[in-house]
Amino acid sequence: MDLHSAVEGDMSREMEDYSCQANESFCKKAMVALLNISPQFEKIVLMQGGTMEALLERIASFPEKTRCR
Repeated sequence: MDLHSAVEGDMSREMEDYSCQANESFCKKAMVALLNISPQFEKIVLMQGGTMEALLERIASFPEKTRCR
Protein backbone atom coordinates (compact mmCIF):
# COMPACT_ATOMS: atom_id res chain seq x y z
CA MET A 1 0.00 0.00 0.00
CA ASP A 2 1.46 3.35 -0.98
CA LEU A 3 1.52 6.31 1.40
CA HIS A 4 -1.29 8.20 -0.36
CA SER A 5 -3.63 5.20 -0.09
CA ALA A 6 -2.68 4.67 3.55
CA VAL A 7 -3.35 8.31 4.40
CA GLU A 8 -6.60 8.29 2.43
CA GLY A 9 -7.76 5.21 4.36
CA ASP A 10 -6.80 6.75 7.71
CA MET A 11 -8.47 9.99 6.74
CA SER A 12 -11.74 8.28 5.89
CA ARG A 13 -11.88 6.59 9.27
CA GLU A 14 -10.76 9.68 11.20
CA MET A 15 -13.12 12.02 9.39
CA GLU A 16 -16.25 9.93 9.96
CA ASP A 17 -16.32 11.30 13.49
CA TYR A 18 -16.50 14.97 12.51
CA SER A 19 -19.77 16.70 11.93
CA CYS A 20 -18.46 19.43 9.66
CA GLN A 21 -18.33 18.23 6.05
CA ALA A 22 -15.93 21.01 5.10
CA ASN A 23 -13.47 19.72 7.68
CA GLU A 24 -12.96 16.46 5.80
CA SER A 25 -12.20 18.29 2.59
CA PHE A 26 -9.85 20.71 4.35
CA CYS A 27 -7.91 17.94 6.09
CA LYS A 28 -7.59 15.83 2.97
CA LYS A 29 -6.42 18.79 0.91
CA ALA A 30 -3.93 19.76 3.62
CA MET A 31 -2.53 16.24 3.89
CA VAL A 32 -2.31 15.76 0.12
CA ALA A 33 -0.59 19.14 -0.20
CA LEU A 34 1.95 18.19 2.47
CA LEU A 35 2.59 14.82 0.83
CA ASN A 36 3.01 16.48 -2.57
CA ILE A 37 5.43 19.05 -1.16
CA SER A 38 7.47 16.38 0.58
CA PRO A 39 7.24 12.69 -0.30
CA GLN A 40 9.31 12.20 2.85
CA PHE A 41 6.62 13.84 4.98
CA GLU A 42 5.61 10.67 6.82
CA LYS A 43 9.26 9.87 7.58
CA ILE A 44 9.72 13.38 8.98
CA VAL A 45 6.64 12.98 11.19
CA LEU A 46 7.85 9.59 12.41
CA MET A 47 11.39 10.87 13.03
CA GLN A 48 9.92 13.58 15.24
CA GLY A 49 8.37 10.80 17.31
CA GLY A 50 4.90 11.42 15.96
CA THR A 51 2.36 9.43 14.01
CA MET A 52 -0.01 10.30 11.21
CA GLU A 53 -2.88 9.70 13.66
CA ALA A 54 -1.42 12.22 16.10
CA LEU A 55 -1.07 14.73 13.29
CA LEU A 56 -4.71 14.22 12.28
CA GLU A 57 -5.75 14.69 15.91
CA ARG A 58 -3.77 17.91 16.04
CA ILE A 59 -5.45 19.17 12.89
CA ALA A 60 -8.81 18.15 14.35
CA SER A 61 -8.08 20.12 17.53
CA PHE A 62 -7.90 23.41 15.63
CA PRO A 63 -10.77 25.75 16.53
CA GLU A 64 -13.96 25.03 14.59
CA LYS A 65 -13.72 28.43 12.93
CA THR A 66 -10.32 27.49 11.48
CA ARG A 67 -11.44 24.05 10.32
CA CYS A 68 -14.83 24.85 8.81
CA ARG A 69 -15.25 27.31 6.01
